[in-house]
Amino acid sequence: MLHFVRQHARSKVIWVMVFVIIGVFVFWGVEAVVSGPGVNTVATVGDQNIEPLDVARAENQLVQLYKENYKDAFTPQLREQLNLRQMALNGLIERAVLKEEADRLGIEIGDSELRDVILGTPAFQADGRFNKEAYMRILRYSRVTPVEYEESRREELAIQRLRDVVLDGVGISDAEVRQAIENVDETVSLDFVRFPAKEYEAQVVVDEAALSEFYEKNKDKYREPERVRISLVEYAPDKFMSEVQVAEEDVASFYEDNKAGRFTQPHEVRARHILIKVPAGADDETKAKARTKIEELQKKVADGGDFAAIATESSEDVGSAQKGGDLGFFSKGRMVPQFEEAAFALTPGQTSEIVESPFGFHLIRVEEVREERVKGIEEVRAEILEELQKGRAGDKAKEAATTARTQMNGGQTLEQIAETAGLVVDKPEPLGQGDKIPGVGRSFPLGKALFSMKQGEVTEATQVEGSWVIARLEEKIESRIPPLADVRSRAETDYRAEKASELAEKAAAEFLETAKKDGSIEKAAEAAGKPVDTTKPFKRAEPYIAGLGVNPQLKDDAFALTTESPLGKKPYVVLGDVVVVALDERQLPTKEQLDEKVEAQKTQLLEARQRSVFQRYLDELKAQAQIQVNTPVLEQLPAV
Repeated sequence: MLHFVRQHARSKVIWVMVFVIIGVFVFWGVEAVVSGPGVNTVATVGDQNIEPLDVARAENQLVQLYKENYKDAFTPQLREQLNLRQMALNGLIERAVLKEEADRLGIEIGDSELRDVILGTPAFQADGRFNKEAYMRILRYSRVTPVEYEESRREELAIQRLRDVVLDGVGISDAEVRQAIENVDETVSLDFVRFPAKEYEAQVVVDEAALSEFYEKNKDKYREPERVRISLVEYAPDKFMSEVQVAEEDVASFYEDNKAGRFTQPHEVRARHILIKVPAGADDETKAKARTKIEELQKKVADGGDFAAIATESSEDVGSAQKGGDLGFFSKGRMVPQFEEAAFALTPGQTSEIVESPFGFHLIRVEEVREERVKGIEEVRAEILEELQKGRAGDKAKEAATTARTQMNGGQTLEQIAETAGLVVDKPEPLGQGDKIPGVGRSFPLGKALFSMKQGEVTEATQVEGSWVIARLEEKIESRIPPLADVRSRAETDYRAEKASELAEKAAAEFLETAKKDGSIEKAAEAAGKPVDTTKPFKRAEPYIAGLGVNPQLKDDAFALTTESPLGKKPYVVLGDVVVVALDERQLPTKEQLDEKVEAQKTQLLEARQRSVFQRYLDELKAQAQIQVNTPVLEQLPAV
């Protein structure tokens, strides 16, 4: 995930960061920019200052942006790895650099242009016209004066004007677009002969001196991570359930609060379907063949055929076909509009006409219909009672753990507190960063606290997968490389695998020379008594080659093979095994497929080129700018 986020850090969404950062000033005032430098200034760009409040607000903007884009995947761990504070500072620095350059070039935004922009801002309009009352209300809410807002907006427009000037003339030709589409959509399939390393392991003799040399060369591979030995007491909510009382009025109140949403059963249907797929952008002939096939299946159903059996045999929706086409119950909004409209118009036992969707052609049969209704309190009483009990038991567990931690500040030991509460002090095996505590769970905040503590210190009460825990650090075990004797079995296994792979590579190299002389991988394979396998077609952007595995060099070299020179230039190691490859087939997109994609791709590729050009320009400006960062101040900023 982290690699993906960083890889797309300059995507169309994330590239707007500079302008999001500008928004911080637009909506929070510019007093920090125009005030004089102070001892707590985080950074300076020329004569512009970046203050702690600027960084905090910009960081908060980034947090909201990532939450919106990555939803549940934006975990506390990911946030820390991304270092959003530094990212926020970088954005503020970039903004300041661009402002400085706009000033140097004399880019100015006139009053009339600024006025037109403000008048055209939707947030300041009512019934499609500028509303001064709305304008003033928003500024008051944002705690900025009209002068501050208008100056910040002027700066934003000047930076946008600078960007337009830099990118003026940056274009892309249709030929470049076509070549880019070909590079993306071109597929290659390979014939290959595999030399499994395991077939050569019997030939490997483990020599003590060679094993020692192998270990010395690879000993970092056997390094044990830093670990901690801890004692902990777990306050599990289950232990407090007997103390929880839930009154009838609490159940009734919870029911009323959630009746309109959670306890309202939506209108749902349970349906089966048969799908005959039609690829996106398919030509008329392909669509006609698919329609003919679904029409044949429709006739089978109409003649009394078992819908579920036909779906199992013929549906191209693999996930549902094995269940007789059963999709289970679904409510409105879950399916594509064409499918949903047809399904919700049917009665139980009724089969639809042929339905066309972006996936292809469907036949739909509805098995059951659930009308929308509000569940009665008696239906959900047990569910509500259990949830309230668990919630209150969790609160009691938290309260008990927090109280215990306070008692430790008063001098009581972990053991004394556990004994008084009728709990046990658990002493798990040493834990590494991110390890799961046996019987308790995994907690990033708890692990971070333990690895930053000194021996004998105790954590605050911390939630771990529903329970509350207090833990004492008993010992910090430094990272170490164990001696060969301790890892001999692993080292010997690795040594055998490496040497076997080397022998396989040698045999493959001899095979490749034979194939070159014969002019064919098939002839060489027949002489060697080895089978020739063929991969499925794959594209440049696909990291995994079906039937082979992952080898970036092999994948790149595959697209350089030709019918005149079909053999791979060398043997390739894939997961220890070795393969010799030859071109089976190269498939380029057709002229029609290219024509269909050119316009859409041209816009995307142009935007990508513009981002790249502007980023290079910005990097050059930053290299020339006078930028100073006060790292101690940055590190001492409170968490957002």
